[in-house]
Amino acid sequence: MGLKHFSAFTRFWGLVFLGFVWIVFISTAIAAEQAATENANPANCWEFVIPCQFDWVGDFCEGLACIEQKGQYGFIDKTGRIIIPCQSESKGHFGEGLARIQQKGKYGFINKTGKIVIPCQFKVAYDFNEGLAAVEQNDKLGFIDKTGKFAIPCQFDAESFYCAFSQGLAAVHLNGKYGYIDKNGKTVIPYRFDAASNFYDDMAWVRIDDKFGFIDIVKLFLGLDVTQTYTMGFMDKTGRIVISDRSHSSFSESLAPVKRNNYWGFEDKTGKIVIPCQFNHVFPFDEGMAAVEQCYGKWGFVDKMGKVVIPCQFDYALGFREGLAPVQQNGKWGFIKYSGTKTDSTSSQAQPGN
Repeated sequence: MGLKHFSAFTRFWGLVFLGFVWIVFISTAIAAEQAATENANPANCWEFVIPCQFDWVGDFCEGLACIEQKGQYGFIDKTGRIIIPCQSESKGHFGEGLARIQQKGKYGFINKTGKIVIPCQFKVAYDFNEGLAAVEQNDKLGFIDKTGKFAIPCQFDAESFYCAFSQGLAAVHLNGKYGYIDKNGKTVIPYRFDAASNFYDDMAWVRIDDKFGFIDIVKLFLGLDVTQTYTMGFMDKTGRIVISDRSHSSFSESLAPVKRNNYWGFEDKTGKIVIPCQFNHVFPFDEGMAAVEQCYGKWGFVDKMGKVVIPCQFDYALGFREGLAPVQQNGKWGFIKYSGTKTDSTSSQAQPGN
């Protein structure tokens, strides 16, 4: 082969080689872009169903969610359509077919068509639970039924907390102490506590001075150990303290948030930490997932194994209810759904505080 032919041959295969390199480069770039997209939305297992467009949103309850626009509150359905116009002065959500609204500084209740069924007449009102709602009149607290009729007259201190019936009992405040009443207004657990909560999973926490304990809904057992101070704890139905010296909220789906060295994780009812304490903040589990905030300030979701199923990318997020979760991006709120077909196989990376 002559020099001229060899030079042409070299140029030809050189161009072929460069073309091959260029194809590999382009393919690699495309693959990297696809991988980045999948990491941002793993396995495409979640998507926006209602874009971030509202000033604030609440959870979906009974098919409707409260929204805020220009300082007024209304309700949307799961398509994002406004069902009840924004005309309330306060937030609310539907429970047992009714939602609390505020107009001209007074509270009442509407049904799902937006019709006011209990006039706005109360200074304070709480949501319906187990057929009753706490309301305040003349600086005293009582309970009304769904017709607006008083089932339990206003006789309790207005500064009561956790004003809702749960498992047949409600914590109320009278003469500086908390006790529990039944739906007839009868005192079931005497007024002896400095603080008290609703019942969750048959347990409620109570406080006397700086001592915390837990009462059993069946035996009405007071679990206060005067020889030891508990930061927080839980007691089972036999009255045995199964978790003590903890700082967490109530159980949901058999797991409770727990704080260690300024970071949050989750523990089970034996007190075993099953998801390491590695998050800035967490919300309780709902529908198998919990909203968590990573150390860099973004929110996402983990499953009960601690695996990230929706990456931490939102400015804020709340728990899933009725298949949808409120999330915030760029100062506006919307809703996402999770298909549940696949999850991200990468677990949350441990952070200081484990």
